[in-house]
Amino acid sequence: EPLHNGNNGWQFWHSFVLDLALGKSRLPGGCNELDKLPADSPFICYLSCLRNNFGLTRLVKKVKKWFTEGRKKSFDFRFTGKETRKMCHKYMLLLDSISRESDPPETKLMIATLAYCGLQLRDAVSLFSRVEIKDCEVAKLKIACQNFFNANSLLLQVSPTVWTIGYAIPYHVQILYEKYGLGLGLNSMQGREAKHVKLSQYARHSTLST
Repeated sequence: EPLHNGNNGWQFWHSFVLDLALGKSRLPGGCNELDKLPADSPFICYLSCLRNNFGLTRLVKKVKKWFTEGRKKSFDFRFTGKETRKMCHKYMLLLDSISRESDPPETKLMIATLAYCGLQLRDAVSLFSRVEIKDCEVAKLKIACQNFFNANSLLLQVSPTVWTIGYAIPYHVQILYEKYGLGLGLNSMQGREAKHVKLSQYARHSTLST
């Protein structure tokens, strides 16, 4: 399903950026106060970029709360369509905010890998979210998904989300295109989630009609 797979993909990508920003900040042991970090700290720059350039205040509040509570467990935040859209448009700004000229080669490789994965994920989300798609775009989608999977498997990590985007999505897009001449956007569940169904029932029962 396009919406949730796009959200999951960017949520997975963001987790590496967050870990990188924290690692580069070299936080002292037990530090859980943002005021003690310098203004040019990669983690502070990361938060400022999310707030000022992306406008993702909900995500910023969640990260701050997780940080001040001691980071005792892995960060958990469910991406929505808003976060996914912003990441597709501006993901390089987030990487730029934590990049430094003095970064060691392994850090530069990590940032370059995230930039490449972000590019492939952006292209893939754009293509597999379409209802109307062309044969040449189906071929481009397969390449973008395969590149995304290969980069993650070689340099980052493979998760169920990465495998789904790398293999399952191109397969299902091909099936839908051959059968109906349409893309995976046809299969969107966005309007059929339980909460939306319940809201429509409330609206139907509360509207005066014949």
